[in-house]
Amino acid sequence: MLYSKINNCKFDEFFSAGCAPGSPRNSSSLCALCIGSEKGTGKECVPNSNERYYGYTGAFRCLVEKGDVAFVKDQTVIQNTDGNNNEAWAKNMKKENFEVLCKDGTRKPVTDAENCHLPEPNHAVVSRKDKATCVEKILNKQQDDFGKSVTDCTSNFCLFQSNSKDLLFRDDTKCLASIAKKTYDSYLGDDYVRAMTNLRQCSTSKLLEACTFHKP
Repeated sequence: MLYSKINNCKFDEFFSAGCAPGSPRNSSSLCALCIGSEKGTGKECVPNSNERYYGYTGAFRCLVEKGDVAFVKDQTVIQNTDGNNNEAWAKNMKKENFEVLCKDGTRKPVTDAENCHLPEPNHAVVSRKDKATCVEKILNKQQDDFGKSVTDCTSNFCLFQSNSKDLLFRDDTKCLASIAKKTYDSYLGDDYVRAMTNLRQCSTSKLLEACTFHKP
């Protein structure tokens, strides 16, 4: 979407400063607002939980403490406002103090995000076509054994909860559900695929580099 508006790939120049963990620490404005770990310096802008502004909750915290806009889910706001998060930065936050930016330029309350959002698809597990049935069976079996039926996650493995936030699945995941067989583009939808196609034109963009998997 941003590419179609500014017609170039200099996303780090569009935002005067931000925190996109994984960006080059010493040469990008996309690391300027990152705060790193509370345990010490040297972890600023790293693409993992050592950066306190990493992930959806981290991005929302960046919005609360330093930013003007954040790319998060509507549930991220709800999970961290109105007493749902007792951390010092979040405990006094109210969801009515935040709004969702719509593609048509309007704004709506967070509770009306269903009618105002950027991407539409939910998270999904993706596999090769010839492995899909096997992967589905394994995950359903794991869900039966280690899903919400497990009540003590301190001494037992839990599929949807971990010491590290959102380790395998998001911690607020309720269950895994099978979906109709379809291609990835039909699941993602035209708007999302178009946005990703535009992003590919910026293969050297600092923002794109921050959003790709880092090879060891």
